[in-house]
Amino acid sequence: MSDTTGSKQRLLIVDDSKVIRVTARKILQNHFETVEAVSGENAWEILSSEAPFSLVVSDLTMPGMDGFGLLEKIRGSHLPHISGIPVIIITGANDSEATKQRATAAGATDFIGKPFDAVHLLARTQAHAEAYSTEQSLTQETMELEDHALIDPASALPNEAAFNERGQQLLAYAVRHDCDLALFSIDIDDFGDLFKQHGDQTTAAAVKAVAGVLSSCVRQEDMAARIGSSRFALLLPDMGRSGIRTLADRIIADIGKHQLAVDGKQVPLSVSIGVAAPDISGETRFDAMQSAATANLQTALRQGGNQAVLPASFIQEQEPPQDQSTSADDTGGALHEEAPEAVTDPLPDLEVVGTGE
Repeated sequence: MSDTTGSKQRLLIVDDSKVIRVTARKILQNHFETVEAVSGENAWEILSSEAPFSLVVSDLTMPGMDGFGLLEKIRGSHLPHISGIPVIIITGANDSEATKQRATAAGATDFIGKPFDAVHLLARTQAHAEAYSTEQSLTQETMELEDHALIDPASALPNEAAFNERGQQLLAYAVRHDCDLALFSIDIDDFGDLFKQHGDQTTAAAVKAVAGVLSSCVRQEDMAARIGSSRFALLLPDMGRSGIRTLADRIIADIGKHQLAVDGKQVPLSVSIGVAAPDISGETRFDAMQSAATANLQTALRQGGNQAVLPASFIQEQEPPQDQSTSADDTGGALHEEAPEAVTDPLPDLEVVGTGE
């Protein structure tokens, strides 16, 4: 995007004739920062390597890469600040209507005849540069609004819409590349009671604390989001079952270390976690993963909270089989393994494998 705050907009003049370049520069230099190129190749090199321009003024007939070749390069660029730049084509008395139509089809924005009329050239270049600058500003504002619309302001994490969009993308990637994908559904324990007893400032502090812990626990390729008033979620590609267990235990432990200061007292904070980590195939649906994680979360909440419930398939890998309960150390959260017969979850493929203390 061109910089219109205090500095001149940048304009590239492309012509193999020095006379034309100098004439155009003299007319425009008080209003633009002008840069000159002697050929299409030279112009493309400048556009590709220098700061963005607001406008290109180019001749059509040049040795080597001509104006048509330059237009093709510009409009075919994958960089928006190049592909969208307005291009005014310099035409001569010998240029036919068919030539202009071809240039228009190639992406020319406007035409200016030579010899130049100073007033006409200045007016056309200023109008197109200003229109482009306005368009770029609106595009930037729209992108910022879209970014803000996908961020939860209370937690500074992506919101539910962003989470769902990213979840679909990661699932599609996992299917294509035969990767794993896990989903954590996380809820702040006793959030309603916390609000009733201590008010919105305390619950806001709880949300920020949980968001901070989750942000510190996830990898760059993961995603943490806030998807409800007390509900958070994680997307974890290719973490592996051992990593999933470790992360669940770490989250419970780290959040358990937080105390909310209320009227001179310390109020404990804890969360419950439900995990979905299915064998990914073309039949796997993201909404089904969400439902499975939520079902495990509800099991964790029913059993008192401050615990993680993982898929039943995880239990089969646990050792030693003789010991039905394995406690974590005293650093905070606990991840316990329980016998399958103790499970009360209505879904047959979900097993309780973690309880906090």
